[in-house]
Amino acid sequence: MSLDAAAPERVIAQVRRQGRVLVVPALLFIAAVGAGSYLMLGWAQQAWQVWTVLGGFVAVVTFGCLAPYFNWLGQRATITTKRVIVRRGVVVRLRHELVHARGYEVVVRVGPAQRLFGTGDLLLHSGDAPPVRLRDIPRPGTVHNALQSLIERAPRPVPEALGGTVAWGRR
Repeated sequence: MSLDAAAPERVIAQVRRQGRVLVVPALLFIAAVGAGSYLMLGWAQQAWQVWTVLGGFVAVVTFGCLAPYFNWLGQRATITTKRVIVRRGVVVRLRHELVHARGYEVVVRVGPAQRLFGTGDLLLHSGDAPPVRLRDIPRPGTVHNALQSLIERAPRPVPEALGGTVAWGRR
């Protein structure tokens, strides 16, 4: 497969953090439902107690369960034949793009817990900006090899000869 500038851009992979980051919010949701049910049936006798339990349940579910879930949904990296696009955010969107033709360094970091689950972090250094970090990516070695081959095969711009330089808008 040859990659040239005229070829259409194709999506190679879309990755996001491994779903294990949602285990704690799921357990918190189960505990909140259990505690809320117990308190509503056994403890809350007066109206203000019922409203306090309901308010606490809504706060725990909103900030402890739904916020981490939407945060997880809002982070995604798309690897195409021409670039890497990293999107973050639900309300405020942040988008980074790294073009394969410009080249960048790919660093893989795998901690002990990540090794257990088959995930790792990828750091993409472009040199002129802070590194882009992809956290808990499944099979980081495979993603690293794919990125390296895409960078190597990306067409590089050819510099003009010395006589063809542009100075002050004239040749």
